[in-house]
Amino acid sequence: MDINIEVTCLYDKFSSKVFLVSLVVVLLFFSFSLSKAQVQQINDISVSTNSDSFFYTVVGHNHTISFKVFWNQDINLGRPLQNATVVVQVLDKYNNKIDEIYEKTDNMGILSFNYSSQFANKLTFSATKVIQNEKEWSAVDDPTNKTGSLTSASIVVWWDTFQTSLVSTNTNTRGSATVAVNITHLLLPEEGLILPSGSTDIGETYLTKSVQKAHVRINGVEALNYGEPGIYQADVSVWFPTVYAFVEVSQKDWATTQTGFSIAHLSNEQVWVLSTVGIFFVFALIIILLVLKKRVINPLLIKRENYPFYGAFFLAIISILSFYWGIIGIDGYLHGFDWMLLGITGLLFSFLGIVGCFSMIRRKFFALSVISPIIPSLTNSLIIKSSLDLYHLPDPWLLLFISVFFSIASGCLVCNSEKIF
Repeated sequence: MDINIEVTCLYDKFSSKVFLVSLVVVLLFFSFSLSKAQVQQINDISVSTNSDSFFYTVVGHNHTISFKVFWNQDINLGRPLQNATVVVQVLDKYNNKIDEIYEKTDNMGILSFNYSSQFANKLTFSATKVIQNEKEWSAVDDPTNKTGSLTSASIVVWWDTFQTSLVSTNTNTRGSATVAVNITHLLLPEEGLILPSGSTDIGETYLTKSVQKAHVRINGVEALNYGEPGIYQADVSVWFPTVYAFVEVSQKDWATTQTGFSIAHLSNEQVWVLSTVGIFFVFALIIILLVLKKRVINPLLIKRENYPFYGAFFLAIISILSFYWGIIGIDGYLHGFDWMLLGITGLLFSFLGIVGCFSMIRRKFFALSVISPIIPSLTNSLIIKSSLDLYHLPDPWLLLFISVFFSIASGCLVCNSEKIF
């Protein structure tokens, strides 16, 4: 009887172990199957160009953009992705996003749409997102993405008219400058021109063709072609130390382009340097006379009572710089630059600076004395920079630094002399 009981116990223990082992095996099997299923759900998508990758066309004409979307996975490798929504991003030549297009693929996984540009530009089209049956593939790397990755080729289309480059300048004559520019087409006039095979491998990104019989104006002066294809030259009048040349090119069936250049005028610079030195000596003489006068009244020149005087001196320098940029803006606007705001603000802030100088010297209108050096100068500096950046011209960092430094110094001096106003 005891033997039977012992055998029964051993059997029960063995059965329970077998059950536990079987349960573990089943759980491992299901977990492996589940993970495998999850892995199988991660499918990669590829978007390729359905034609060549580089095109050239005329401004204002439509160009057909076409992509092909397909699976990029072992099982479904190469199969088209049907009825999927594709988000195509459009970047300009400065890599700024200017548009986003939503298009659906057909039964062959192909999407096509027409696009046109009314301005000269180089546009890049690429797919950034694909959506199908509430599943989403993105070109942005995302470690948490369980759907899959997206890789996309790009299509680059040039809508352009002219490329203007500076060839030579002659600034040996005071009051005038000879400016020569080279005008070329970045593409041939035929629509849909495609780059030759392998051209991008050697660094070519566009085809050029010299312009003939174009209408070219430099600072409003008609530029002439003297025989060499694409080279146009004009003599322009200028009395500033820097020549700001505005080149406008137009031709039948081509959009007008506008380009700006800045050139140092060596002959005019000599006059401006001598004039600046002369003005500096006059200012220095006036300051010495005023200092000698103040020493009789107040031997301590750095005393707080003299702060408004020094603030007015710094503000006078700022006003001169503002007046200079004001006449630069007005002159540039008359020659074609979009610089009316620069001209108006420069002259306005110069006048405000002169009023502020009298306010500081007379020690009246404290609020005006504080505002006149700081706000106009900082605002004018931003307008100067934005006006030059509009035509990709170099910024005069030295003049901007001097203007901002003197404005802060003048404002600080006035703020620390509030009690004597």
